[in-house]
Amino acid sequence: MFEVACSAGVSPEVYWCGDPAWTWVKIRLWEKEQRLKWKREDENNYQLGIYVLKAIAACLDKDSQYPEEPLFYVPTPEEKQAKLEADIDRAFGVTRNN
Repeated sequence: MFEVACSAGVSPEVYWCGDPAWTWVKIRLWEKEQRLKWKREDENNYQLGIYVLKAIAACLDKDSQYPEEPLFYVPTPEEKQAKLEADIDRAFGVTRNN
């Protein structure tokens, strides 16, 4: 248990001489953070796998294309508006000085 507490950031002095309830709180918070970190890493690895799969498919199949934009990113309304304005400006040859 001592190793887990130290991994969670509890000092040896607090572990041996401090309040055990505080140590348990610290361990539970650390465990929650680790699980969230593992979940994010798993999601990132899954998404990376999809991009690799699409890249391989684009190399092997002439009808398949690698995506030109991110698959999993959802732009904000402001970003959508800025992209729309940029596309319109590009279509009409307008340059803006912002």
